[in-house]
Amino acid sequence: MGNFSKKMPTLADYKNPRKDFVLPDIPIKTLNYLHKKRKAVLLKKRVIEKIKKDHADIPQTEYNNIIVEALYKTTNILQPSYKSRPHYFNFISRNRKNSIVVLEITENKKQFEIVTFFRTKEQDFWRMLKKTKRDGGQSIITDRQNLKGQQAASALPLDQDYK
Repeated sequence: MGNFSKKMPTLADYKNPRKDFVLPDIPIKTLNYLHKKRKAVLLKKRVIEKIKKDHADIPQTEYNNIIVEALYKTTNILQPSYKSRPHYFNFISRNRKNSIVVLEITENKKQFEIVTFFRTKEQDFWRMLKKTKRDGGQSIITDRQNLKGQQAASALPLDQDYK
C-alpha cells in the first residue's frame, strides 16, 4: 500500500501526490453513532488524483478544509445505498459549505478509507437526504446545535442504528 504519513497532506502533496496518507482518527463520539471502533482514516494517492480530475472546480487549497469539516466536525451521516454499497457512509458538515466525505467503513480493513470528497449546495444536500430515505438508507444527525435549517432538520429521525 505504499509509504504512509500521519498528518494531513500539504498543498504540495495535493499538487503532486506521491504517497497515501493516514489521517487522524474520527472522533469516538461520532463513531459511537455507527457502533464502530476507532481506526485511522486512509486517503490514498489515487483518490487525490481522482478528486483533482473529477472535482477540478474545488481549489486544492480547500481539500483539507473539506476533509476536516466533514470528518471531524460532522453534523450528519448518511448511508444512502445500504443495499448496493453497505459500507459507504457520507460524513457531512453543514457548518460552512456542506462539506462531504464518502468513507468506506468495513471491519476487514485496517483503516477507514476515503472514497471521495466534495462540497454541495444546500438544495443538493436536501435532495441527497430525501433520496437516502426513499431508497431505504439511514440518516443520523450528530450535531443538532450547529445544523443549518434547524426546524426542517428537527423533523428527521434521531440517531438510528444501521442494523
